[in-house]
Formats: sequence, structure tokens, C-alpha cells
Amino acid sequence: MTPFPVVPRRGNRAIAALVFGCVLMVCPACHDEPEELRFPPLRRGEAAVLFAGDILLGDHASTLIAREGGDAIFDKVRPLLRSARAAAIVGNQEGPITLHEKRFPPNKKWNYGAHPDTSSALARAGLTHLSLANNHALDRGQPGLLDTAAHLRAAGIVPFGAGANLAEATRPAVITAGHTTVAVVGTSHVWKPYRENAWGASDSRAGLSFNRDTYLRPALPSARKAADVVVLFTHWGREYKDVAEHQQREADLLFGLGADIVIGHHTHEAQRFGWRGDKPVLWSLGNFAFGSTGRFKAGGGYGLLARMVVAAGHIRRVELAPILVDNNRVKFQSRPATLDEAQAILQRLGPVNTPGFRIEAGIGILEPRPRRSPGSQVDLGANPPRQPR
Repeated sequence: MTPFPVVPRRGNRAIAALVFGCVLMVCPACHDEPEELRFPPLRRGEAAVLFAGDILLGDHASTLIAREGGDAIFDKVRPLLRSARAAAIVGNQEGPITLHEKRFPPNKKWNYGAHPDTSSALARAGLTHLSLANNHALDRGQPGLLDTAAHLRAAGIVPFGAGANLAEATRPAVITAGHTTVAVVGTSHVWKPYRENAWGASDSRAGLSFNRDTYLRPALPSARKAADVVVLFTHWGREYKDVAEHQQREADLLFGLGADIVIGHHTHEAQRFGWRGDKPVLWSLGNFAFGSTGRFKAGGGYGLLARMVVAAGHIRRVELAPILVDNNRVKFQSRPATLDEAQAILQRLGPVNTPGFRIEAGIGILEPRPRRSPGSQVDLGANPPRQPR
């Protein structure tokens, strides 16, 4: 007598499947996938606004978009975005969304544009508010700028930081996050070519909002009146470089006029974060989904997603998730960093000795400190002071 009965072949398959399932139950590690980067759950009474860096669904990414559609750009980062459970997702729309082809100014070296269809892909990815205050917003002139705003509004996205006139350009984007109202003011550094070509909005001219009194003095009091928390979302810095002196000067101006937090973009590579006095500053989020190949150095090519957690009218903390954005590696599909990558990049951008900063499961957490007296304020987020020789 055989010790086991002979069963039909189909039964053998069923038994094999049962045995395999039992092995997986006994040894779960055998089929575990690597842990993926996610934002932690919000606590009771908390809400969040998520901030992303530079976005361009065009240029070299156009091939992927033509082949697979604009949604493909966000396929790998979409689960991380959803994990934020954000009331709004705010980004910087780099370059006009328009069919206008005339370039402005005609001799500009880097001149970008995106097809109107990409606005709906941005909305499906979860983007709700996009700043237009940047050095590419007028790459197709004022008609391209106005087209961009119109296409975004048609897709259900709120444009801010630029507009048909000064009042529209300086109007903050107001977001309700739980029981906290957040006003986001979009601005840009004034680089010489854009000053010379009159890119700034005026009472009678479409354009941008700049980090100048003309634009900030209407914008910030309006934002403060409308909201509990005021965010300055600004385009500044040097591409692929460390924090510039003009960023530090302008941060002092922005905080002095009433900003609660300053969040920067433009540099393509993420910059450091920390404190300017007792206020949080994220010098640059770097890229989010940018369609150029980029000029990243070895070991670089990271951006940041920043979740600002609020409750009872105040910022509770800022949580930072690194993403890989070097298109030579990700092929125009930004992806979350691995836990090891996240640990390394966060330690470089926000050293563990930064007060109120810690890293948990690949997410950097920056918690505001108690308010200091003006004489005791120190800057832990900008370039360190030079030592005398």
C-alpha cells in the first residue's frame, strides 16, 4: 500500500498550492517586498497641505507623454502623494501651458512650454494649486501666461503668483485644511533679464509677483487677514547650487513682513532646510516632475515633497519625503527614494543636530520650536558663518 493516495493531476496542483500557501504563512519574510516610503498617518485633529517643487510636463518628457499619456509621469510617485492625505497639493508650474509658439524674449536660452492636455494630467495626479511666479512663466509672452491660467482653471486647479494685473498676481491661494486656513503667496526672485523685460505684473500689465515691496506689501497683509497660517512659496536660488546670499536676504524680508514659513523652489536640486530664527525655512524643494534631462552631479538628483501638518490654526510640524528626480535614472518618472536613500539625503540636508529635527522611517520631521527673543535667534538653515582666518 502506498502511504499517500494517488490523486488526479488537477488535485496535485491544488495540494501544491495549499502547501505553498502554508509555507508563506510560516515564513512571511519569504515573500515580503521592500518597505516603501510613505507619509505617516495624521493624528486626531490634524490636517495637511502638501508642497512639491518644479513641474514641467514638456521638453524631453514629451516623448513619454506622447507614447503613454501625461498620467504616466506620476505613476511611481502617486502612492506617496496619496499617503499624504493632504487637503491640497501645491506645486510650481514651470513654463506656460499653451499652443502659442512665439518665444519671449526670442534669445532666451532655456525656453519651455507644455501642451494644454497636460493640465488635466496635473489635476488627476492630485495637484490643486500651482504657482506661476517663476522664470519660465512668460516664455510664450503674456498670451502664454494667460493661457496657462485659463487651462489650469478649466482643469480645476487654482493658479496664483501671476496674473492679468497686479491685484491678480499678488492674490494669495487660500486653502482650508481641517480647522486651519492656509494662505499661500507665490513670488519669485527678480533676476536681471526679467526685470529688464518687464515680467512683473502692474495695474495694466500681466506678469509675475516678485520678492519686492511693490508686490509683497499688498500680498502679505491680505494673506494674514484671510488665514491662520501664511506660506511664502517662492522661486529663487542658483540652479544645482547651495543656498545663495539673495535667498537669505529675501527670507529675512519675507519673515519680517509676516510669513510663518518660507518654501522655495527653482534650483532643481533639493537644498537644505532648518530655521531662520524661530521660523521654518525649506530653501528649495528641487524638482518634482520636470521634463528636462537635468545636470545633476553623481550622488545627487533628489527633490523633496513637504507635508505641512496643521491643527488649531498653527503649524504642528513639517514632514519631508525625498524623491529621485534625475531623469537619466528615472526616465521622466520621479519615484520615492528608498529608505536607505532617504536616510542619507535627509542627513545631508537636515543634519541630526538641527533642533527639532529627526528622521523616522525615511521621513524627515521638523517641529517648530518655542519662540525665542530676537536677540537670541540663530540661523540653522542657511550657509554657516565664515570663520576668521
